[in-house]
Amino acid sequence: MSSPKSRSPGRVAALALAWVLVQLFWAVAGPPEVLVQRAVHLALALAVAARAAPGRPGAPRDALAALALGFGAYVWWNAGRLEGRVWFVDPLAPADVPLGLAVLGLLLWTGWRLVGPALCLTALAFAAYGLAGPWLGALVPALGHPGASVARLVELQVFTPNGVLGLPTGVSADYVFYFVLFAAVLEAGGGRRAFAALAGAGGRVSPVGAARVGIGAATLMGTVSGSALATVVSTGVVALPLLRRAGYSPRLAGALMAVAATGAQLMPPVMGAGAFVMAGLTGIPYRAIIGAAVLPALAYYAALYLAAVFRAPAAAPPGGDGPAPAPAGGGPAGRTGRSGAGPALGLTLAPIGVLLALVLAGRPLMVAALYGLGAALAAGALSGWAGADARPGAGFWAGQVRPAAAALAAGAEKAVMVAVPCAIAGTVVGVIFYTGLALKLTGFILAWSGGRLLVALVLAMGTCLLLGMGMPTSSAYIMAASLLAPALVALGLEPLVAHLFIFYFAILSMVTPPVALAAYAAAGLTGAGMMATGWEAFKLSLPAFLVPFAFAYNPALVGLGTPAETLWAAATTLLGVAALAAGVAGRLRRPCRGLERPLFFVAAAGLIIPGKLGDLGGLVGLVVAWLSQSRKTEHKCR
Repeated sequence: MSSPKSRSPGRVAALALAWVLVQLFWAVAGPPEVLVQRAVHLALALAVAARAAPGRPGAPRDALAALALGFGAYVWWNAGRLEGRVWFVDPLAPADVPLGLAVLGLLLWTGWRLVGPALCLTALAFAAYGLAGPWLGALVPALGHPGASVARLVELQVFTPNGVLGLPTGVSADYVFYFVLFAAVLEAGGGRRAFAALAGAGGRVSPVGAARVGIGAATLMGTVSGSALATVVSTGVVALPLLRRAGYSPRLAGALMAVAATGAQLMPPVMGAGAFVMAGLTGIPYRAIIGAAVLPALAYYAALYLAAVFRAPAAAPPGGDGPAPAPAGGGPAGRTGRSGAGPALGLTLAPIGVLLALVLAGRPLMVAALYGLGAALAAGALSGWAGADARPGAGFWAGQVRPAAAALAAGAEKAVMVAVPCAIAGTVVGVIFYTGLALKLTGFILAWSGGRLLVALVLAMGTCLLLGMGMPTSSAYIMAASLLAPALVALGLEPLVAHLFIFYFAILSMVTPPVALAAYAAAGLTGAGMMATGWEAFKLSLPAFLVPFAFAYNPALVGLGTPAETLWAAATTLLGVAALAAGVAGRLRRPCRGLERPLFFVAAAGLIIPGKLGDLGGLVGLVVAWLSQSRKTEHKCR
């Protein structure tokens, strides 16, 4: 979607604000029936997307928006019939199939325009599988199923809670919308400047300090935004020039930002809305999910930071020692960052504290998000809206209500980027549901792996990376979890561990070539080669590839064990990722020589893979490598 600032608000803002008001009404008064709530939520998302489509205003965009709103009204009016219908007894209404086909076409067209072809082509492939069951069964009996007619497929996908109006859309309507709205209002109130200032406090000149700024800013922004691409672009404007001035190559600077922005979705407490989606799919409490994600996320960022330290240039290039550029937007937050803390920074970040306190206190997520939203609106009004109409003497209306309304409308437009992919992912889940594909795939994985967990995990990893190519994280996770989680649970993994494993690799697809979108976005800002930046990001993220295997074999790493077991797992995993980062970088205290680099890799494997013998061997290997690195003679890394 184009930026709200790139066009006049007009009808897009009006529709977006209408969507906000409807959602806020549901939050206060309670939502309607499930089918009605999800249909209206999706209809308003599609209408906003249609009105925001690039090009000149005119009849086509108006007609598409009218189609979307008409779909919401149709489901609302016919809710009683649709919810009570028995498909093999009650006939479809004459308008059901044509309207359903039109809505599916609008949904796929919108998704293609917003997030690219990968997700839409996947949905079409699954739809073809849903239609071709009998013919496919004749060719590959294991994949066969009774199939469905076009009319039955449309009904299942559009007018039941198992397709576009399924659980993914329900999660978007119940939770994600409010947190996206909160993030947009927080950003409009100076959140981006505050994050950059907070991340930059304490080190802004040296190579390591520059890396700390970039990684910190991307983490803080990305955990709220939930989009690696948006995080790379928004924080990269500040951090990438700083990294370049500190001496990092364009390729390495872009890779650092890409991996940091991608991993932000693994960092509690927000996790880019992924924790909310996981809670909705599994029924596991939100607090349990964010508690389990803490140690793996810390291991991820410890490995990334150490890689930045080990590969930091010895000195900044000539002219690179000057003061770092101010955070985007400049202003008070930048000055506050240089002083360490201050009222403006505290006021801007206070809503996050309100949100976290309510979530950790066990309040419903929707309630926590509403209070956080109210705090963000108040903070924006008190601290001055970023670049909006909040100018001295503008009066209350121009100075507060207009920028607040603009922030809410911008939040709704950003929520489209979640609602539409979730609905498309729902079509895939719908096909999986009525064809029994998840059970078939569970049988395949159990058969191909021979009951060996490691083989099953590798198969699951490859499937997640394949499904995640070019897709939004939430969509990739939803589809992969529907297909793979039953198999992993059948092999003995706890549901929380299985879903976290899948979630990790759905996210890591953003820095895994050949479609490493986050790395390619960073390359576009640095001017480095896209594939070169992608492979560099992949190397930096290698420790993160081992972390999910570590907690799959040792659930204590996600808190499923005694405190002593959890502490030991955390310590050995952190040492293991440090050893792996040193091996990938080719240095610890100095460039490695001889067998030092292989020794780092062996030590990393021993420490990360659970087992007392492996831990002992890994510790010995790490100590030997450390002592060898302590020698004064330096050689080139072989």
